[in-house]
Amino acid sequence: LCLLCLPAGVAAAEPRNPPTDLKRLIENGNVNLEFYDPSKIPMQFAGHAQFNLIVKTRFSFDFRTIKRGNIRYVRIKPKIQQLKWKIRHTIKLPQALNVANPWGNRLLRHEFDHVAISTDPRVRMLVEHLIGGIAVMEKPLPGRGQPQRKEIQKIILAEQAKRRDALTALIANRYRLLDKETAHGNQKIGDRAA
Repeated sequence: LCLLCLPAGVAAAEPRNPPTDLKRLIENGNVNLEFYDPSKIPMQFAGHAQFNLIVKTRFSFDFRTIKRGNIRYVRIKPKIQQLKWKIRHTIKLPQALNVANPWGNRLLRHEFDHVAISTDPRVRMLVEHLIGGIAVMEKPLPGRGQPQRKEIQKIILAEQAKRRDALTALIANRYRLLDKETAHGNQKIGDRAA
């Protein structure tokens, strides 16, 4: 269980002995539990799960300039040499759940359903495909000179960031859908395997 420095009004605890299913999610999702005092920190919903997708790459690239009509383009072929990624989660819960064995609590379980979405193995596949699988890119070139290597690196990094942001938006959308289908954890999930 990962516990970080917390803002005022938020306490951390180390609930002990999570069940196997939650222990796996805690480890795979780098989960940090935070407990807040609802009288000091009002929240729209009692529980809240947040995630942060962190992607780092090392790459080389080939490029060449081409001209079509009056417009010059740079054609870039990135070669991803290393792709590292991780996802971190923070689950915020009311202070009343800061006990040694909160694992059966409906609200806590609901927030871990969010973690299950973003730790699904398909997320790894999407990261590897979307960010690690950038093929050839073409961008218009301003001016007349040759593009500098730093400019090409910025183009590749911007494309990677755009793809990471799209994946983050997809996960956030699934979080919202879970909340809608379960009335923020007040109703059971129909098909948990989906």
